[in-house]
Amino acid sequence: MTDLNPYSASLKSPSFEGKIHHFTSRLAAFEFSPTKTPNTLIFIGGLTDGLLTVPYVPYLASQLPSNWSLCQTLISSSYNGWGTGSLKRDAAEIGELVKYLRVNCNKEKIVIMGHSTGTQDVIQYITKFLQSLDNDVELYNVDGGILQAPASDREAISMSLSSQETEEAISEVQAFVKENSNDDSILLPDKYAKIWFGTPITAYRFLALTAPCGDDDFFTSDLLDLPHDHPNSPAQTFGKVNRPLLILPSGDDEFVAKSIDQGERMERWQSFMDAKFKSKYSGVLEGAKHAVGPDSKEGAQDEVAKRVVGFLSELI
Repeated sequence: MTDLNPYSASLKSPSFEGKIHHFTSRLAAFEFSPTKTPNTLIFIGGLTDGLLTVPYVPYLASQLPSNWSLCQTLISSSYNGWGTGSLKRDAAEIGELVKYLRVNCNKEKIVIMGHSTGTQDVIQYITKFLQSLDNDVELYNVDGGILQAPASDREAISMSLSSQETEEAISEVQAFVKENSNDDSILLPDKYAKIWFGTPITAYRFLALTAPCGDDDFFTSDLLDLPHDHPNSPAQTFGKVNRPLLILPSGDDEFVAKSIDQGERMERWQSFMDAKFKSKYSGVLEGAKHAVGPDSKEGAQDEVAKRVVGFLSELI
């Protein structure tokens, strides 16, 4: 999810120095540092996010150690492109940026940081994409991952639609796919797009985000009780993490139900992980809204930066 905030009033300047990296024929990324750094933190936004739509990104970039830079990527799923995409496509495109930074920029350490649905991309990349590679694994390798505001899209939808309305929509979309020769790449009628920010959306992505145990369903609370061999069990996501992972839920996240204890859920996720990959800097960002914008508790952005910098310092 995302807060759909196109610009943050907290930014002190509307312009930033840096470098544009044209890492494929149609994809680019912006690196906030104008000077060369040996290490890079790749930032991946959530649904509807693009360059500078997450308020704290420029501030975080300014707080990183001098040997680190922040590089925000634009992929096919940025802005409204997510409606016709998938986590698999995202991971493959993020991989192209990682490879570009290693080969063309001689980066030594690379960490990927996801915000909101971007956290699903981080899990997808580390536990599925990298482990599917047969060749050139080192070119695509990352040294760690960060999940900021991991939230269940399925639970978020339940805050605006009743369970009956959601079930009816899922059933209708499943029937729509069958009526169209089981082609789930087909775009849905507008009434389904309205459920997801009015963005044109395929049947596949609708079900991936909305249906129980869809392809995007990594963080919903009821997944904690699934058998460990179930594809959506945390044992198959968090349990497959094999590099340092920092988890930073937003404590006052408007897309997470108040009834959910985010600290307890984070600890449950971590219980599936090898202890050596759990970061001591993980923790709930108290008073932080989903995107840690200016409506968050004072000091929330400082807390993000402090924890991220601490995590990165342990990797050197």
